[in-house]
Amino acid sequence: MSLVICSNLESDANITSRESSIYKPYSFRNALSSTMTIPKNAQVALQSCKINLDGTITIGEDSRIFYQYIGPYLDGTAGNTLQDTTNSPIRCDLFNTSKGVKQVQVEQLASELQKSINRGLVHPLYALKAEVSVVRDADQKFTGFSYKYPQELRVTDVKPQMVSSWLKSVRDGGTTNYTYDQATGTLTTTAHTATKRSQANITGLNTVLSPASGELIFDCAGSVNIDGGAQNKAPGFAVGLSCGSNTPFGKRNFNPQNYRWNRGGDYNKGGIGSNLTLSTLVKNMFEVCVFVGGDGRLFIFHTPVRSNVADGPISTRRYKKNPTITELKYYEAGNTGGDFSGLGANYNMLTNTQKLQKFKFVLNGEAVIVNAIKEDGTEITLVNYDATKDKEYNVKAMGQNTYGAQPFMAIQVNAVNFNHSLVIEKCERCDNLPLFDWTKPGVSKCGWLQQLEYDGRFAVIEELCAREWNDYGVGTGAQNSYTYATIDAGAPNTLNKLKPVLILQESSNYGGSNGANCASLLGFDSTPAVDEGWTDPRPPTDAFYTIDSRTIPKLLSTKSIFVRLENFTQTAMNARQGNRSSIIAHLPRFDGQEETGRLFFEPKNMIYLDLNNAEPLHVNSFDVSFVYSNEQYAESIVGQSIVVLHFKEKRVI
Repeated sequence: MSLVICSNLESDANITSRESSIYKPYSFRNALSSTMTIPKNAQVALQSCKINLDGTITIGEDSRIFYQYIGPYLDGTAGNTLQDTTNSPIRCDLFNTSKGVKQVQVEQLASELQKSINRGLVHPLYALKAEVSVVRDADQKFTGFSYKYPQELRVTDVKPQMVSSWLKSVRDGGTTNYTYDQATGTLTTTAHTATKRSQANITGLNTVLSPASGELIFDCAGSVNIDGGAQNKAPGFAVGLSCGSNTPFGKRNFNPQNYRWNRGGDYNKGGIGSNLTLSTLVKNMFEVCVFVGGDGRLFIFHTPVRSNVADGPISTRRYKKNPTITELKYYEAGNTGGDFSGLGANYNMLTNTQKLQKFKFVLNGEAVIVNAIKEDGTEITLVNYDATKDKEYNVKAMGQNTYGAQPFMAIQVNAVNFNHSLVIEKCERCDNLPLFDWTKPGVSKCGWLQQLEYDGRFAVIEELCAREWNDYGVGTGAQNSYTYATIDAGAPNTLNKLKPVLILQESSNYGGSNGANCASLLGFDSTPAVDEGWTDPRPPTDAFYTIDSRTIPKLLSTKSIFVRLENFTQTAMNARQGNRSSIIAHLPRFDGQEETGRLFFEPKNMIYLDLNNAEPLHVNSFDVSFVYSNEQYAESIVGQSIVVLHFKEKRVI
């Protein structure tokens, strides 16, 4: 008789270890340094066994929904409500592609939690970076999950991919009127067959400007200081940040459903008579832009809501809550942060006394800074964020409705006035984002607004866009009560006003959390919103917001486990599967001990199976595995596994 002790690891120090393909805790091989001989007519039985079992978590339809929110913590008091923020909770669904009850191990649940969080995590600084890991105590028992939200502050300077953002502007009479060279970032207008003016109008697809002080610089030397005569003044052009849509309105332009370019009066500015105005050049939705009109004047426009403007041409539509082209008067005395403050009128780009050549946009968190750059490289500030300014002298806050803002360029062109250019000299995108394509739905390809549009949830978009901080029809002539989230000074810089919150039950402070039901499952018992206890260790390059479960999610192993000896000649019949098996023993689910963690088994009556060996067996390895009744590996087993086998000669009567 012989005892053989098999184990995948030398110790139980690391209960989660899966060191290699042949040393997994649920399937491993022990090779012998010398050959072992087992006598003929031998039998084998399981003498004892030790495993570490994570168990399974049963997840029904009543424990699948939670929300996440990125913004300041809210307590519901005056000035600290959801209406006072630029953010809204984002719904996350566990196992969103399957219905019914799910049974998973803790590591599988951690993986699904991470996927679900990242599916809804569309803020450019956080997108696709969240991590969820399993937490264990000193005895290596499961205690919950750890949630980690890194802010990705690194930026990459790239030349973006661009596509036409207004299909009518691409062709007129069958002739394409522009070329775009992505290698150099250059848009150039080409000969045009029509006598009327048309547009070369393009928007980025894969380059989200980073809120971590990302810079976007346009070299406009190829379109300024050009006088084409009374009706062909310099080619009007516009550069800035665009907001696209994956459900283009009228199939002509990448516009959100709630945007109309011809509302209010500012869209008609910039022209001489019938000469170029903003509306004849740019019909795609934009967040902020520099525009040089047909009369040569320099404008800055953005698109907040203006509830004081009359409804549009179709009175049944609620245009009062829609983004509206609005001039930001950088030249007025109230614009205390700009070098042209007090100029009294729009700067004239035809005379261009300052020799302006480039325009730079800097995204400082939610604030937009717009500068002009002279030929000699000197910068002039046109608009800088200042919380003490009157509301109308700040570019609207770049809140959740603007996630995914990308470069856009537009140049006027006609049959006699073409061959002008704009160049994206610098474009710093978030380093963690994948390709961001307006034409493809799905949160991994678009922002919060675009995904809600795709889902048909327009009311949620409208509610956020119509909040007072974004409504420039109210509160003009006074400071905005909302202070923008900007990059904090220090090393490293962070946006500490934009913090993660997990909403696990319906919360009055964080509205829009209907159906949330994951508090116990995620390890926070009855906590409605996890907005306390986060830590921010701030390593050298990024800010990591982390928190661990406060309670232990209930685990329950519901599947029986069997021991299988792979490389021997014993046989058993797995009737459920309808075939022979190498299983040698069943591990009972309950044995008067814990349901999970370190479990020890010793059969009261060992069952010996014949090896059917007429001759001695010469063995140099033992292949052991743990399986369920369907012969699939029991991957809920982690750490060190020990199996003690007992071999003996069969007594022949």
